[in-house]
Amino acid sequence: MPDPQHLAALKAEAERSSARRNADPYDRTAREELARALLEMDGERFPRGSVERGHILLLILSEAFPIPGVRSAYMSNLESLLVSRALRAAPGRVVLGLGSGRCG
Repeated sequence: MPDPQHLAALKAEAERSSARRNADPYDRTAREELARALLEMDGERFPRGSVERGHILLLILSEAFPIPGVRSAYMSNLESLLVSRALRAAPGRVVLGLGSGRCG
């Protein structure tokens, strides 16, 4: 966890990047800067291999941009989480439904 002074600087950077992202949702630089700040602030809050860490990393991905550091942290966490799970006897099935997104 960063020291309080560094944490305050990260929060200020995240707020600036978030404001720029809100003003222009397609501003990739703002989203990348936001991802870096959020990862440094919250990336290590929960232990590796925990569901909570996965949730935080997914939140960063959804709010910012999938920079390599966030992607690798998420995949590493997912691998750590799934290594303790027993393999299924039969493979699962994935059903994907596509549509216009309109509900009537």
